[in-house]
Amino acid sequence: MYDKPSMPITIILSIICPGAGHLYLGLKRRGTQIILLYFLLHFLNSASYTFVFDSLIKLGILATIVIFTLEAIRFNKLLILGINIDDLPFIKLKILEPTTKNIGILLVIVGSLLLIDSILSLSFFEQYREIFESIIKKALFPLILIIGGIYLIINKEE
Repeated sequence: MYDKPSMPITIILSIICPGAGHLYLGLKRRGTQIILLYFLLHFLNSASYTFVFDSLIKLGILATIVIFTLEAIRFNKLLILGINIDDLPFIKLKILEPTTKNIGILLVIVGSLLLIDSILSLSFFEQYREIFESIIKKALFPLILIIGGIYLIINKEE
């Protein structure tokens, strides 16, 4: 944690990925839950097939960005003033606590699902070059999640 957190960094991180600004401010529990909510909304958005549901989820994504960016700005101002902020999660469930083991398990699950989805969606009737590019594009992010999750599970710091 920095003596005086940078407001521009907090804002940029919060806009790019809600919850990242909270993590920057040292609010691990709250930031992790916000990030999980944000990714859950994106997952639901990619899985939705109706216009109404899709529109509601996009509205939820936008609201998440705005609400939690404003909250991060407020927390940043409080920290600059020297006011201590308790790292309280906004959802109080033991399973949602951001322990390295829980985060690692989540990364392995999400990465595995994305990898399976990527492999099953490949078309083997196209040219080999397109298949190779498709594998690299679709499998790289899930593999990073899986490796990161396994690393967190093995190297728990608690």
